[in-house]
Amino acid sequence: MLLVAFCRTVMQLNALSNMGTLVLAGLGGALPPLASLPSSASWIAPITPSYWAMRGFTDVILGGAGFAAVLGSVGMLVTFTLVFASAAALRFRFDKPKVHWA
Repeated sequence: MLLVAFCRTVMQLNALSNMGTLVLAGLGGALPPLASLPSSASWIAPITPSYWAMRGFTDVILGGAGFAAVLGSVGMLVTFTLVFASAAALRFRFDKPKVHWA
């Protein structure tokens, strides 16, 4: 919704969502393991939602952790959701139509 609120056309939304997904997945450890990322990217990873999702998945699947162990990751994902939803709600305009193809 945040991208929809900021993009004027469907093509902009398509390009930004595809590029953003790949960048965030790569930085968060969803594509390469975090250990294989360069040191310059390791400090960026915790500010991406995909990092916290992968951290929770790794703890549960590989570490055998329970729900209590992933509350921190879930909390961070909820925080990201609230921040992005708030920004989208502030920016979204129902009276401005989107251009389908331009």
